[in-house]
Amino acid sequence: MTAAAAPLITEAAHAADASARYGSLDWLALDTEFVREDTYYPQLCLIQAGDSQLAEAYDVQALGREALQPLLDVLARPQLVKIFHAASQDLEIFVRLHPGGFAPLFDTQLAAALLGDGDQLGYAGLVEKRLGIKLDKSLTRTNWARRPLTAAEITYALDDVRYLADLYPQLRDELAGCGRLSWLEEDCARLADPQRYRVDPEDAWRRLKGLPRLAPPAQ
Repeated sequence: MTAAAAPLITEAAHAADASARYGSLDWLALDTEFVREDTYYPQLCLIQAGDSQLAEAYDVQALGREALQPLLDVLARPQLVKIFHAASQDLEIFVRLHPGGFAPLFDTQLAAALLGDGDQLGYAGLVEKRLGIKLDKSLTRTNWARRPLTAAEITYALDDVRYLADLYPQLRDELAGCGRLSWLEEDCARLADPQRYRVDPEDAWRRLKGLPRLAPPAQ
């Protein structure tokens, strides 16, 4: 896909205009950038969105929660297919912003596995295998909470949705052609269930493994 200049959306009016444009789409590619080293919940920093024409990044820190509402309302539309790669961590964030969920979705990592491209294949690996494009992953450990972001960091973030716009129709059509699209739809329906991502902090200890092997004081 050929995208226009990589914009970083920092103003509420720009966010509302972009979200209104998404309302006419059948599908939208999505990704997030966040930090979670020092917090119980991930700290959302960017939301990237793209279609076949344009990729944009919402600066969550500059916009604030209220300015994101038009985007969240669009993403909640059941007529809009949300395209992710390895969606779980992104959905954990989105469900906290909009508890109603964001079905239907299309996970390109799951789609690639059903087509024999590899189990849990990373986004960069899938882009290289399918599109012949080698992505620069040198900024993987960027502190996305730091401001200002560099032009290279913004471009890096937008690349995470830019090529989903090329992968989605290709993977969708191949799955339909081999009769496996319904398999993916079932997997993605389970993945999109908001209940998967709701965690009560008071019960979080129950998810720890190996507790019975600890001495009582450690438990």
